[in-house]
Formats: sequence, C-alpha cells, structure tokens
Amino acid sequence: MIGDAHTSKRLRKAAIVGAIALFMFAIGIDPAGPDDMLTAIRTRRRRRPGHGPRAPRSYYKAPKSGTFNHGGVAFKPVVIPVVFHCQRFMQGDVLQPPIWKPQEAGQNLIDVTNKLYKGTGIQFKLQEVRSDVKQHPYLLLSTLDDWQSCTGNPSQEAAGFPCLQVGQAMYKKAGELGLPVGHMPFKGLLLHIDEIEHLLQQYPATKAIIDHMGFCKCDNLQSEEWQRLLGLAKYPQVYVKASAFFRVSAQQQYPYADTCAGLKALVDAFGAQRVMWGSDFPWITSVEGFGYVKGWQLLDDVEAATGEQLLTQEQRQWVFGGTIASLFPGSWQQRSS
Repeated sequence: MIGDAHTSKRLRKAAIVGAIALFMFAIGIDPAGPDDMLTAIRTRRRRRPGHGPRAPRSYYKAPKSGTFNHGGVAFKPVVIPVVFHCQRFMQGDVLQPPIWKPQEAGQNLIDVTNKLYKGTGIQFKLQEVRSDVKQHPYLLLSTLDDWQSCTGNPSQEAAGFPCLQVGQAMYKKAGELGLPVGHMPFKGLLLHIDEIEHLLQQYPATKAIIDHMGFCKCDNLQSEEWQRLLGLAKYPQVYVKASAFFRVSAQQQYPYADTCAGLKALVDAFGAQRVMWGSDFPWITSVEGFGYVKGWQLLDDVEAATGEQLLTQEQRQWVFGGTIASLFPGSWQQRSS
C-alpha cells in the first residue's frame, strides 16, 4: 500500500498499536509499556449464510508453552491492568450507595472485553476498583443531578460542578504527562465543538485527537460541522483520525469514495503530520462488503477507480503510521523497524 511491502506492513502495525494505545490511555495505562503489543493483533472473519458476524479471531494460536509466535518471534501474552472508578453522590447529607455493584460491574466490563480480544495475545485484568470517597475524594459528587448534567459546558464549570473540575484537571495532567486525549463526538461534532475549543484554549499543552473525522458526514464538505472541524487546524495540538468510513460516508457501500475527499480536506488543512488512519476495528468486521482488509486498502481502491492521486507518497507515510508513531513514542517503534 505504501512503498514496498515491508514498509506497508510496518506502518499498518504502527497504526494498529496507536488505536490500542488510545484505548489504554482511556483506562489509565501508559501506552508505551507493552513492547510486544503490535505483534499480537491479527484478525480475520468469515460470514456464513444465515449467520451473524463472528467475533474477531487471531491467525496465531497460543502454543502449550503459553507464548504466541509471529514471524518466528515468540512472546508472552500482554496483560493490561485496569482501574475501575465508581462515582458516588450525596442526597442531602447522606452518602448514597453506588449505582452499580462496583466489583461486579468492573469484572463484567473486563469479561466482555477479554471475549473480544480472545486469541490476540492481549488480556485485561481488573487490578483495582475505586468507590471509597474518603480514599478517593474525586469520586464524590454533590448530587445525582450533578453527575447526570456534566457535559463540559463552560457555564456549568463556572457554577462549580465538581466533575468538571476533576475532568479538566485530568485533561491538564494528560498534557503534563505527554498523553494525547481522544474526543469521540458520537452524536455529532457541533454538540461538543464549543467545549472542545474551550479545553484547547485552556490547556494548549495537551494534545487532542478528534476521532472518526468528528463524525462529520462527507457528502458536504462545506457544511457547518466540516468548517468547524477544519477550523481546529489553527490549534497546533489537534490531530484528526480518519476512520469509521462507513459511519461518516453518505454512500451505502464500499469504497465510500466521499470519505477520501474528506481525508484530502483534512490533510490540506492540518498537514499529513496531524492526520492518522484508523480502521474502527472491531466494528468494521461486521459491515457487509467491507471488513478489516478493505479498511486498509480503501484509499488505494478509490484512487484506482478515479485515476486521481489524492495523497503523495510522503503524505501516505505520515497518515498510515508516521503520525501515530510521533504521538506515542516508545520502544515498540524500534521493534517494528
């Protein structure tokens, strides 16, 4: 896809590791830790008539020795510890019990995640459950309404909502630690763009990643949401992930050509060094006529169909691996070179 076969394979590995590292950050784990992470992930899927999509599987099975083997290199499975946080709230002067049973809820999350990653060489382990507000005061909210109303609105921040204070402190700390923060505006970028810009202005040292092209539909690049997305290019700490093409396309089937026009608009506005490719794994494996492999060759197929080169070779090098490698430096880069 990019340069020779070896380079293409290496860059795709880097992008996969970046996606995992983002998830690790979301659960509070240093993404530079597991050196062998990138060698573990391989998926494939077959669809049988009359059956739903199968769960992702690995090409590589763990031998009896308890290690995985890839490319002649044996390695132990990666175990990622998870800390589960359970917020509490007050009703009058009485501390209310947790909404969920913390230990049970945390373990259920781990069990579901491990089923998804079965056979990949990655496992998640519930390391700690936090629900004691005396030991962890940040878990305590004034009322249940405060918990339900925390949307990141600056006017609510002025009103002193505790969860906003905690959230912004975490955002600031991420910048101090050099950890990027991902923004996932599921319901649409315009619902969150003002809050995102507030954080960008208040904490310029924290690098931010806008996931899935901000969920902006690619059929109209002149729309308000697209103009607000492209306008974020003025903040040097903002990066954009081009991914979930079947979600942001106005077209119903592969290759979702309109998304490549959106990709080019992002590269033109942000520069290739601040745009990265993503697959939206594992959800991409359940899309009829798409799948994981096509998720990586989509740009090639659109360029071949139109006869137009949308990105230069250098831009491809950044988008398909260089950008994510610069965001998450670590020893895994040396291992993959």
